[in-house]
Parts: sequence; C-alpha cells; structure tokens
Amino acid sequence: MDLYLLCLQIFIYVCIEKFFFEISEVVMRKKLFVLVICLIGLNLIICKAETPPDSCLKFYWEPQDSTFRNVDSVMVDSCEQSQTFGQLYAKEYFVVEFDHNIIPRDTIYPKDTIIEYSWEDIDTNYSELRLGFFRLYQKYGNFWFREIRPQEVDTTVFFKRELFIRFEDYRNIDSIVDFIKEIPLVSEVLYFQRYGGVVDVEAEKNTNENDFSMFPIPAKEIIYFRFDSVNRPEVDYPILIEIYSISGVKVYSKYMYHNELCSINLKNFNGGLYFVRHNNTVKPLLIIK
Repeated sequence: MDLYLLCLQIFIYVCIEKFFFEISEVVMRKKLFVLVICLIGLNLIICKAETPPDSCLKFYWEPQDSTFRNVDSVMVDSCEQSQTFGQLYAKEYFVVEFDHNIIPRDTIYPKDTIIEYSWEDIDTNYSELRLGFFRLYQKYGNFWFREIRPQEVDTTVFFKRELFIRFEDYRNIDSIVDFIKEIPLVSEVLYFQRYGGVVDVEAEKNTNENDFSMFPIPAKEIIYFRFDSVNRPEVDYPILIEIYSISGVKVYSKYMYHNELCSINLKNFNGGLYFVRHNNTVKPLLIIK
C-alpha cells in the first residue's frame, strides 16, 4: 500500500509541474514513463508475493492424522523462503453472497446441473460490482461464477443470492477472500473449507452405507434430520451434526443416533444460507424468515 501511495505522489507531482511550471513535453513524457515503470514493478512484486512457483505448491496433507481428507486438492506453499510459506491455495469453492440478483436466471435445472457465468454476465445495472470483479479478473486471471442451487427458483425475495467462484489456476485463499470483501454490493465471502480430519472414525467407515437426509428445504420454523443405516441397522454410535453460517462460524451442534428422527427449532436462527456438516458430508440449508 505504501508503494501505491508513492506512485500517487509521483503522479500528482508530475501534474503540478506540468500545469504550474510548464515543463517541456519531453521531460513530461520521461517522468510519466518512470511512473508507468513504477506501477508495473509494483504489480509484479505483489503478484510474485501472492503466487509462488508451481514447484512450491504441494498437496496439503496431515500425515499424522489418518482420517484427514482433502477432497478439493487444496495446495500449501512449501518453500520456506517464500513470502507466503505455509499459506493455502485453491481453485474453487469460494462462496460469495449478494443482496441483489446480480445474474438473473429464468429457468430451473436438475440439482446436479453445472451452470457457470463470467464477470461479463453481471447485470449492467450493477456497474460498481462489474468493475470490482473485472479487477479481480485482471489481477488473478480467469474465474467463473457457478450456481449453488440450480434446482431452485432464482430470486432474492426470500434469500440472498449465493454463487460459488471457481478459478482457472490455484490462488491464495486469504488474498482472494480479502480482495472480494472490498467489492461493493458483496454481502459475504468465504472459502468453503472441505478439508480436515474426521471426528468419528467409525462413522466415516460406514459413510457409503448410510443415508443422511434433512427436510423440509427450505426450512422456516423447524428442520428434521434422519440418518438411516441401510446395511448396518445394528450400529448405535452417536453422530455429530454441525450447522455453520455462511461466514464459516459454527452456530449449532447436536448428537443424534442412527434411524432416529431428530428435530431442531429454528426460532433463534436468522434467515439465510447455512451449511450442515456430518463428517465429510456437507449440505446447504436454507432458512426463510
């Protein structure tokens, strides 16, 4: 940021010289050339700091934890001399929430349909938002918005507009989140973390044999959960259910058992998008108020 201020001071100084001291065009061009070189060098420094060489990015893993999972191939900067040593990099599952329907959609699709947009698809009525994501494209390269719930009506009457963001190349998670936070009309932004250890090893072993369901969706006053043991009806270990807000904060947790119908009163929940997690299974939960 100090370098940006320095470049701004140089530009103001050149303008003052031009209009008040009538310096020649040749001198003016030389000084503007120095300013351009300064800005290019600044951008190169920033990009180098945020993007280590590919050889430095290694698959993020915790070998001491036998239950650790990294389903989205998140990378970590492994070069100790790097300015971003130890920081994490990802391509997708950044979640952005908007108060406005920035990319209207008039068709309902099957829930497994992949629908993507570029920043150019943002409604032209939101010029500041378009400019912000254009700058994101300029700085970090190609990216796409992706529908989270293509099977639902596209509206912000009952809930805010949420979209995933997917990048073409690996990007620094913290840098992307911090950049998008500053874009006008963005309500929330986070990286949807899907890596980590499993709390209940036995439950993880039986993940494919069970069916975790919740209803109704969207929910208003109460939500029901059920975990059916399809092939193992005799298992009776407790199952941890966690609910996270769109900002990644855990707002609720509860233990339930197999083949048990569990209910949660939503009286104290605000309306909006939440995520329900059981082991490595994460499902969106929409609450309407």
